[in-house]
Amino acid sequence: MKVCLIGMDLAKNTLQVCGVNQTGKPIFNKALKRNKLLPFLLNYPDAIVAMEACSGSNVSL
Repeated sequence: MKVCLIGMDLAKNTLQVCGVNQTGKPIFNKALKRNKLLPFLLNYPDAIVAMEACSGSNVSL
């Protein structure tokens, strides 16, 4: 099944990533560390990525 939309909830360390197909059926829903995100997204070059961030996601550690 082709993933057409990836939704991400951004946080400081762990990101929740959910992918759905064109009918809206979930294909995956997983937690990823920041350093694993880019290699993971490279597997879905045609997908639209939508991001939602909590208030602490952009705070430097």
